Amino acid sequence: MRGDIDVAIDSYATLRGNFDDGKLRPLATSAPTRSPLLPNVPTAKEDGATTFDVTSWNGLFVKSGTPAAIVTQLNQAMRAVLTDDDLKKRLLEMGIVADPTSPDDLTAFFKADIAKWADVIAKNKIEQR
Repeated sequence: MRGDIDVAIDSYATLRGNFDDGKLRPLATSAPTRSPLLPNVPTAKEDGATTFDVTSWNGLFVKSGTPAAIVTQLNQAMRAVLTDDDLKKRLLEMGIVADPTSPDDLTAFFKADIAKWADVIAKNKIEQR
């Protein structure tokens, strides 16, 4: 916007107003599939960055050892909230695609994300502090 940066990676919510105003043009999205927010914008993978997958996500976590019945109850309540059409619409306006999953799916995703970034750190010899 000031003319001193040619390319940036940031969240849709942060940049949306500049897209709407035509001040910035999205070149690619960083998720593995196209965004419903920008259906005409290719993914980085489609543009040739075959291993590029950088997405933000949110999850609801509880203390280890929480009884399974409580975990199930919380998951069911969260899934009910996140399937509400008005909330889904509002979240989408903020750049968030609601995708409620199961505790097992979140655990698997979380572990895979940790492994992915540990690999990036190791391959690039990023110093850990």
